[in-house]
Amino acid sequence: MRIIRGLLVSSLILVSGCSSKPTEEIVEKTKIEYVNAYEKIDKNDIYDIRSMEPSMSIDPNDAGDIYSISEYIAIARVISIDGGNNINEETGNFCKPHTYGKLEILNVYKGDIEEKEIGYIRNGGIITYQAYYDGLSEGSKRSAPKPDEYEYSYFKEYQEGDIEIEVGEVYLVYLIKTSVKPGYYSIIGWQGGLRKVRMDNIDSLREVPSEQIEVYNNKKECWETLDQVLEAK
Repeated sequence: MRIIRGLLVSSLILVSGCSSKPTEEIVEKTKIEYVNAYEKIDKNDIYDIRSMEPSMSIDPNDAGDIYSISEYIAIARVISIDGGNNINEETGNFCKPHTYGKLEILNVYKGDIEEKEIGYIRNGGIITYQAYYDGLSEGSKRSAPKPDEYEYSYFKEYQEGDIEIEVGEVYLVYLIKTSVKPGYYSIIGWQGGLRKVRMDNIDSLREVPSEQIEVYNNKKECWETLDQVLEAK
């Protein structure tokens, strides 16, 4: 599904003759229509599992560690979840399920992102059971139910302890360029690389000092100021 954006329209109503009435200006504000492909899937038709988190050389819940491996850090609004996939589009090989969609970049704190809107992928997502089955090794297929015999049509997999990305929410995101979906950015670090943002007026984000912006620590389940998080590098 395509993202539909309202257009910023300025129309002037000119009063004819010598009327002393001032020119009236009517402005239609930009409107974003959010898209969530997962909402169309019947939750009762999804097989949901949580896999064990693989060992890593860094702790994704440590702000300093995840800062060091990220290429970009930004505050962004999730415009869409366009779907899930388990194929590396560059190589054509199967990979772990991931979610992909679009982000609106509100401010950048590391690296240089010139685009106002970017594509993202993130580990964990919902795919069809057929796609999951196709990605299994031949040995695993022998012990797995065949798609036409299975009670679920969809397969959902996330790392144990991870959170799920939400459309319309604003997050502090840690990013790298990815080859899994060329031209897209990967949100790294599981729950450590996707942290909700809280402030009074998100539209004034660029003018607000970082100590007045709060981001959520998913591990500790508490709010921290943005300057504290970024200074942890």
